[in-house]
Amino acid sequence: MVCADRWYPSSKRCSACGEINAKLTLSDRLFVCACGFRTDRDLNAAVNLALWAATHQQDFLRSPDLPAGGRVINARRREGADRHPGVGETIADDAGTPSHPVRV
Repeated sequence: MVCADRWYPSSKRCSACGEINAKLTLSDRLFVCACGFRTDRDLNAAVNLALWAATHQQDFLRSPDLPAGGRVINARRREGADRHPGVGETIADDAGTPSHPVRV
């Protein structure tokens, strides 16, 4: 998911020509542009946000805050954490059985 800045004019920008209609108010439900384009205000905003996301998603994919990829390793693992059961096989933890021997 990518997020546009909260002040991005998605409702006021014409999705056909890019012109910004500064006179558009919250009570206006129809977007009308000087270029002649007319559409529902929310639909216009949705198209603008989709176009914005398509042109900016690469910026987010290169963000240094995202993990570099590769295997994620937990700092502390339980015994047997790497063991994966085969098809139809149940491991002790799944069955509610202690994973260590119990004296009877």
